[in-house]
Amino acid sequence: MSFTLQAGHPPPLRSHVSTAAEMADAVGALYSPDAEDAVLVWNRVPLRLVVRP
Repeated sequence: MSFTLQAGHPPPLRSHVSTAAEMADAVGALYSPDAEDAVLVWNRVPLRLVVRP
C-alpha cells in the first residue's frame, strides 16, 4: 500500500503529529481549519480531504 498527501501550500500548524486516533484527527492537527482542502492519493486513487471540521 502506498499513499501521498498533497496539500496546496497552506502553512502547517505543526511539523508532525506523533499520535492520532484517525486520519481526520491527524490532518486537523496539522492544518488550520481555514486552509484549503487536501488530496490524499491512496493506491493511485485521489481522495479529497476537507480540512475544515
